[in-house]
Amino acid sequence: MMKRVGLILSILLLTCFITSCDKKKMAIDDLEDFTETLRDDSSSYTDKDWSEASARLNEIEKELEKYEYTSEEQYKIGKLEGKCAVYFAKGGLRDFKKSVMEFSDKMKGMSAGFIDALGETEETEETE
Repeated sequence: MMKRVGLILSILLLTCFITSCDKKKMAIDDLEDFTETLRDDSSSYTDKDWSEASARLNEIEKELEKYEYTSEEQYKIGKLEGKCAVYFAKGGLRDFKKSVMEFSDKMKGMSAGFIDALGETEETEETE
């Protein structure tokens, strides 16, 4: 009877350990999949897409925090997080570049409007 109880407890502990390991591995796999998605799709992301991507990364990071990892796993996680950071930075640079270009166009228009208005003022003064 005691051996049977010990065997059942051992099986339960082993099952818990295996399940925990699977969840730990799933968290790393989720980060890897997310990184690949950013690599493949982020060049066409909208502001909404970036917001959703940021929320998804936060979810993955919270899941990753639940477990302890080996040095090798920590290295892999760090490498994947580094790649994510680069994709987020590139997305921000694209948005910044777009904003600068829009501002530049707006400034050219303002300058042209300023010159036009000055010309109108000079014409009015000459006719008086």
